[in-house]
Amino acid sequence: MSQHQYWLISQPIEGLKRLNELEDRSPPAVVVDYDREADRAESLDRQERRIANVAGVLGPKDPTRWGPMKLTILEESFYPDFFVRSAWFASARLREVMDLPDHVAQYLPVDSTACHEKAREQDYMVMDPFAVQNAIDTERSEIRYGDYPEHDGTITKQVMNVKNFVWRENFVSEVPIFRDPHDNRFFATDAFAEKVLRAGITDMWFRDITSERAQTEIMIKTL
Repeated sequence: MSQHQYWLISQPIEGLKRLNELEDRSPPAVVVDYDREADRAESLDRQERRIANVAGVLGPKDPTRWGPMKLTILEESFYPDFFVRSAWFASARLREVMDLPDHVAQYLPVDSTACHEKAREQDYMVMDPFAVQNAIDTERSEIRYGDYPEHDGTITKQVMNVKNFVWRENFVSEVPIFRDPHDNRFFATDAFAEKVLRAGITDMWFRDITSERAQTEIMIKTL
């Protein structure tokens, strides 16, 4: 098995609950929207990128197809460095800490003019990681697929989840964060997780999903 530690990137459970509560308010205190005119182009782009991901050659989004996210945050106590809602939102502080190279991730614009002052100061951008590494041992891992309807009405097979997660023997990632062609989630190297945590970022979790204990408990990296 791989001697290197890798972590599933996620957001804290309490942060997710808080986000859900703010969205459920009437009127909502957090709203994520996007340019509807770009919906078809973005859907086609997602379809092409899913095919590329399965082939192990996923690359950056075509910015000409990107419909900018519009973010509204009205709750003045809510301005995390990282949260997930339809996309990954990363603050300027987090982006500086991660210092990801261009061949690993891109950042796309966000319209934050409707946010409160502290949220606007976070200078959110949509973080789009796209590096692909052939990391999962598909013979020893249990991969479940499901049908996914495409924009043009066709149905393709997509990974629903991976159980009994096993890394490829002697796998060493060439990049700090990556996705495997068989899994839609993103993973981080231990060095990357360490750097983010030591910078005081608490809004991004790094979860263990391979150990025996992690099969029954939520296990996250701590300093």
